[in-house]
Amino acid sequence: MIEESGLGDAQGWIPTDRNTLEVKGVPHVYALGDATDLPVSKSGSAAHFEAKIVAARLLAAIRGEEPKPDEATYDGEVMCFLETGYNKATQLVFNYEHPPRPPRDACIAQPGQRAPTMGDASIPSPLHTAPAPTRPAMTIH
Repeated sequence: MIEESGLGDAQGWIPTDRNTLEVKGVPHVYALGDATDLPVSKSGSAAHFEAKIVAARLLAAIRGEEPKPDEATYDGEVMCFLETGYNKATQLVFNYEHPPRPPRDACIAQPGQRAPTMGDASIPSPLHTAPAPTRPAMTIH
């Protein structure tokens, strides 16, 4: 569908304004979810938060009003759950300004060693902020 519409780039993503979710170069057309070229995870969570922004922008247009920035500006918010082992999990919430930080090398098993788990006291938590990743976003090993 993206290819046939002519909206996609060479890689099949729809060039999307990261704050308004408007398709670049096509006024009043919005994209969300895993079709966008945004530097966020391609997940239902991202689409959930993006949908609120698109709805606010559409309602403002129908009413003939300017969109309210606090309701109609996407900040890259994504939420996901991460299994940490031993029947435990944690919730990760991040955005453009506070992206997740990849695990440190200490969290990756070396050849011939067992992979450390989050339950190991010697493993630092990967839940810190770092510079924004390039797209496509987040891969957790």
